[in-house]
Amino acid sequence: MAIAELLVNERDVESFGRLANCIRGGKAVALVGAGFSARVGYPGWDTLLEGMEQRLSRVREKVDSTHRGTTQQLPQNLKRFDDILWRGEEYRERLGEAEYFAMLTEAFERDPGTDPCLDALVRLPFRHILTTNYDKALEITHQRLGLAKPKCVNWADDDDVLRLMFSFLDHEGPERYLIYLHGCISNPSTIILTDRDYTQRYLRSDAAVRKLFAIFAMQRIVIFGFSLSDPDLMAILRQVTGALGFQSPRHFAFIGMHAGEEREIDRRRLRTKFGIEAIFYDKANKHEQLRLLMNELLRHAGRDVPIEQKASSPTGGWADGVPLEIPAGRAPDHTGELAVEPAPLPCPEDPHKGQFGGLAERGGRRLTAEVREIAGDPDWFTVTVSARATDPGRPLVGSVTFYLHPTFQPAVVTEAVDPTGTAKLDLISYGAFTIGAVTDDGRTRLELDLATDPTLPERFRQR
Repeated sequence: MAIAELLVNERDVESFGRLANCIRGGKAVALVGAGFSARVGYPGWDTLLEGMEQRLSRVREKVDSTHRGTTQQLPQNLKRFDDILWRGEEYRERLGEAEYFAMLTEAFERDPGTDPCLDALVRLPFRHILTTNYDKALEITHQRLGLAKPKCVNWADDDDVLRLMFSFLDHEGPERYLIYLHGCISNPSTIILTDRDYTQRYLRSDAAVRKLFAIFAMQRIVIFGFSLSDPDLMAILRQVTGALGFQSPRHFAFIGMHAGEEREIDRRRLRTKFGIEAIFYDKANKHEQLRLLMNELLRHAGRDVPIEQKASSPTGGWADGVPLEIPAGRAPDHTGELAVEPAPLPCPEDPHKGQFGGLAERGGRRLTAEVREIAGDPDWFTVTVSARATDPGRPLVGSVTFYLHPTFQPAVVTEAVDPTGTAKLDLISYGAFTIGAVTDDGRTRLELDLATDPTLPERFRQR
């Protein structure tokens, strides 16, 4: 069955292919929102507010004695406001902390149901999983499927978060982190739900924002179960896109829509404003299309799909065990060489790795780099990239085209060869990446992986 039969829009088909390649590489990070908790029976924001209203009505007599009878009209009045954080704060204040935490415990402490999409997400080779959910469905699903227990991290625990940040440097580390960005029901006092919680987390200190900025800037995030309306997380994604100037989207998101809904305006907004490549699917039949897409991600990542998940498509024609057709990378040209534009890798964290022949010196040409720490700002480095001839009988002339990591803007730069026979490019970089260079009108391709050059600063190479 061709993937185009599931994703009618060609852009969604292309995006799914890039996403599948990225996940297969094992370095992407999942960001899981309330949509996946709802799939196993946990309440969303609206249901939580309704639960707070109902609990308030049950204790109204006690609350009225403190607030002079004002609570009888309070729920009806509060529904007029779209500010759900403030509404939650008003309910919480009148409930009192004991009743508030009791409500949260009742809502989230029970075991979740099962769901094939949640199972697939846990089984996919994500490096780590971030979640804004409060429940322990992801933990329990790991256990139920017999997978290694993830290292659970509460974003409010500075020591655990620091270990998480360092774990990104350990590319081969087997341990998966499960990060609760907004707290977990195992410690209800850490949950971010009302206005005071958000103020404490995001406004009184910029520590959480800075750490999330670093993760969103340096990692590739795949977003599940989000409406992409969380104001704080979306603000950070916008800051990253604006500050680093990505030429193309860095992150992916599955977004359910009804058939016939306009998608292209949303697609452009997410790409240009937040650096997100959207994959729109039809959310009919309880998001059945998402289940099929998750199954295909499993197959593409080399994971088996459980027999009980292999169901027929509502439109018919689904054959168990038959993979969907995913767009391939660029094919070789008539000479057997790849075209100048590099083909996509299984994981595009370092998209030019292995795409320019793997050698920094060939054909009488050499690609080198000098890296120096910026005085007064140890987090950033100047990088001077040079291409020059090693054969005096064949001087380098014309120009050299440099291919940089997509976080640079522009990511493809052509520099003229100077009178000394050298083409140079000066950059400012946070960490190492692979540079591709094309000389001699495309006849010579060079590749330099800055992370493997022992002469460069170690801190730069490990990022």
